[in-house]
Amino acid sequence: MSGKRQSNFDASASSSKMAKMDLQATSSGKENVPSSSKGKGKAISKAPTDGPQKPKRCQPKTVDKRLKSLNIDPERVSKCVKAAMCKGHIVFNGDKKDLDQLIIEESYRDHRYKIYLKDVLYQEDYGGDYEDGSEGASAECICCKDGDEDNEDNEWPGKAYVTRLCEGQPELSDGKFHNHCGECKGFGQCIGDYRMAHCGKCNKHWFQGNLGFKCDNCKRKRQRERMSALKKVPPGLAGLGALAMMVNMMQDSDHEGYSDSEDEDDW
Repeated sequence: MSGKRQSNFDASASSSKMAKMDLQATSSGKENVPSSSKGKGKAISKAPTDGPQKPKRCQPKTVDKRLKSLNIDPERVSKCVKAAMCKGHIVFNGDKKDLDQLIIEESYRDHRYKIYLKDVLYQEDYGGDYEDGSEGASAECICCKDGDEDNEDNEWPGKAYVTRLCEGQPELSDGKFHNHCGECKGFGQCIGDYRMAHCGKCNKHWFQGNLGFKCDNCKRKRQRERMSALKKVPPGLAGLGALAMMVNMMQDSDHEGYSDSEDEDDW
């Protein structure tokens, strides 16, 4: 009788243990899989994540090669446009149909524009002619082409630059804020204001203005170097060192408005 009770007790404990394991598996979201069947199931593939995919990039030489395949001289093509092709913002695989892709369609200064890739291939990368009617712009409005009478009295010519192509955010401009630096790596980058410039010494951009201000990045570097040199001056000569530094800084301020100063070493 006692043996029967012990058997019933073992069976009850075993079933209780199995129920507890099932409860734990259910709460954790996992199922008990027999060890003999492990490794035999199919792998669960992950669903593709939603969201914008990164544009497909290519090398600058690849862009030039594809342009040549269409008998287009790469040297004449806007570097801003080629940079956009390089970064994948403009899909260009060397197919003639690629030239008919729409770049931007919007109104600007009471003109309507519908601009395709072929319309901006040869636009200038510098819009400093904005006061002269943006002569370097190659995109023309569709309202003037169609002879829209509503725009006959519009003083602004129906031409505009398409800037920031290389950033994947094309927008229309009269040229004042269209400035693509072709001296940077690859096909360059847009730097905005037409008065910005590229420094050949520090490879940074600065506001040159219309008077040709010197690079303020290089100026700050010179000032740091002078302060560092002043700290190394012996205590007894510190006053003379500070005076010499002040004289140098005054000379910098006298000539900083002109980049063609005779003292080229002062850069």
